[in-house]
Order: sequence, then structure tokens, then C-alpha cells
Amino acid sequence: MSSSTGTLATDAMLPDWQNAKGRGTGIDACTVIGNTAPAPADAAITKKGNDAMGGTFELTKGRSGKFHFTLLAANKRVILTSEAYNSKAAALAGIASVRKNAPVRERFERRTAKNGKAYYVLLARNGEIIGQGQMYAHPTSCYPGIYSVMDNAATAALLDTTKT
Repeated sequence: MSSSTGTLATDAMLPDWQNAKGRGTGIDACTVIGNTAPAPADAAITKKGNDAMGGTFELTKGRSGKFHFTLLAANKRVILTSEAYNSKAAALAGIASVRKNAPVRERFERRTAKNGKAYYVLLARNGEIIGQGQMYAHPTSCYPGIYSVMDNAATAALLDTTKT
């Protein structure tokens, strides 16, 4: 692995605030070995289950004619963005892949950009990136975004804003 990619840890290696067990999700948290600093204020996440207003995949077509999607949390914040796809069918397949892979914590990696900011990626089973989170100033700030993707992706509604 490159120096910008972390190694996933097991729950036994996690401090309590990074362990999603006991939050009612049945899904473990994702973390990176060597990151056992005290929890920042934004790491206190409360799990509310599948609310009536869950996440949404928003499918759009850009001026270039390419398609991409974003996954929005219930609060309408972007939690995952895709690459550009040449066809609507390929973008829809990307959404299906996010739905399939997001509940698996080992499919997330926290990375560091050249500017020093942290972000996360969601990987398909073959190791290909299928989505990327936003940039965060503090490395542990990625975890709420990861949890949100894990919680929202499988049941998120699809909002198709394309004209095709």
C-alpha cells in the first residue's frame, strides 16, 4: 500500500468511539491502524436507523454529456460522489455497486490528499474506486461520512435529474 492509503483494523483494535457495534447497526466501523487519537467533537454519531427521510442518490448529466451521481444523506449533505460515466446505464450500475459495497466496512479506505486533507474512498470488490467522500481537515472527521454512507446507501432513493 502507498503511504497515502491506510490499513483497515479490526474492532478489537478500535477505541470505543470508533466501534459502531452497539449503535444498533450490526455493521462495524471502519478505521485506520495508528489512528487512536481521542475522538474529535464531530465523531459523536448517533444512529437513528432508517428514518422516513433517508439518503438519496442524485443522478445528473453534465454539459459534456457524461453522467455522474452523488449520494446525499438525509440532511442533504453530499457524502459520496462518483466518477463521470459515458452512459446512464453505466452510472446506474455504479449506483448498484455502491448499494452492494457500502455496507462492507473493509471496502472503505481513508486516504490523504497532496494538500494534507483526509478523504475516504469506497472500493468495489475488485479494488476499483466507485465513490469518494469530501475532503476533511482532520483525519478522524472521515468517520461520520463513512458511517453515513454505510447507513444510507442500501436504501437510498434514486432521483434521476437526467432528461434521457
